[in-house]
Amino acid sequence: MSNVAIQLIEICRQYVNNNLNINEFIEDFQVLYEQKQDLLTDEEMSLFDDIYMACEYYEQDENIRNEYHLYIGENELRQKVQKLVKKLAA
Repeated sequence: MSNVAIQLIEICRQYVNNNLNINEFIEDFQVLYEQKQDLLTDEEMSLFDDIYMACEYYEQDENIRNEYHLYIGENELRQKVQKLVKKLAA
């Protein structure tokens, strides 16, 4: 596993363990992913792309989420991150 993948996993773990709030997680994850994605393998890209896109579709405001059904809330985002962390721990 590449160093970038390890760093992304660590950011995910920090979020799952409540060491990062939602905004810190999204910023840290997206900045690292965007800056270093060329160093990820194709397999790693496929693992982290779903999380990146979930971050893109995160919307805090429930009214907006209800109006535009593509947006997701924090619970959905957290579930996706937890699923990835569990998958990688197996």
